[in-house]
Amino acid sequence: NVAGFSSMTIVNRVTLDLVAPSPTRVGVVRTLALVAVTVVLAIWMSLGPANAGDQVKLTDDMIKRFIAMQTELVAMAKDLEDAEDPDDKLKAQLKALATKHGFASIGEFDAVATSITLIMTGIDPDTGVWADPKIGIRGDMEDVKKDTTIDDAERRELLKDLNEALESTPDIAHKSNIPVVKKFAAEIEKLLE
Repeated sequence: NVAGFSSMTIVNRVTLDLVAPSPTRVGVVRTLALVAVTVVLAIWMSLGPANAGDQVKLTDDMIKRFIAMQTELVAMAKDLEDAEDPDDKLKAQLKALATKHGFASIGEFDAVATSITLIMTGIDPDTGVWADPKIGIRGDMEDVKKDTTIDDAERRELLKDLNEALESTPDIAHKSNIPVVKKFAAEIEKLLE
């Protein structure tokens, strides 16, 4: 539980409402899933020297190591999500995992993960074109407001979730990360499935 809500709760709540998925709902679910990844990664911030929102200039090697680490990290996801304050054993496991994949610290992994996730949030999965994630989230909010297939209660909930996503999304510090992440976008997108 981070910042008062669980990332998987957001995704699951939205996903469960997709009885008859509309293009609006599918786009919102993708946006919230990417934001949820960022929220789960926020747990790392209490474990290493990185500060919330730290971003780094990415290299191909950093992204490859990030991708390679995901299988093992996913295996630990339940423990991470359940841990409001990770114990020393979990911290040691996370640090060992980060070190195993060439990261100097959990903080370095967090900065790489944050940088990748922020860029991925802005990549259109159909066209591969990048746009500022905040613009995309605002667009999703407008789509939700206009979509007549969404009832009022669901609309309020989706708009609340999207507003939280908008408020928690920092500006992109390194625009040079965009082409680097785009090279690996298909592999990273598979991690979200």
